[in-house]
Amino acid sequence: MTLQKIYIHLIDGTDVWVLINARQIREGQFEIANNHEYNEAGNHELFQFFPGDVVELDEHVLPDGTKRKVAKKLVSQGQWPDRKFHEFKYKATLKQLSIDKQTADFFREEIDRIKTAYSNGEIFYPTVIETLSKLDNLIK
Repeated sequence: MTLQKIYIHLIDGTDVWVLINARQIREGQFEIANNHEYNEAGNHELFQFFPGDVVELDEHVLPDGTKRKVAKKLVSQGQWPDRKFHEFKYKATLKQLSIDKQTADFFREEIDRIKTAYSNGEIFYPTVIETLSKLDNLIK
């Protein structure tokens, strides 16, 4: 199958939409291909979706006012390493996580990992630390 470019949401200190390679597998659904952008991403670059994910596209108005089809819905999850950790950081940054015991238990390893990294001087978005603190209180 031929690779096409689709827009994926990325947080890199701001909200941006980046073009990445994907394969159309059926009408409106694309499988995200392995892209160098993922391998070169730093700790502050948080992608909404990952290689191997199958996503559906939907209309979205980009910050420059143009209307584009962008990846909006996860259809099936790929096997990206550290996916749960990256997903936690992305959703926590956007305040998309429920602050409840179930979420705290589900992300317990990721919470512990971020606490350790943070205490060792790693920097995270403030909303990640805020979410972590709220969820960590529910674990105790």
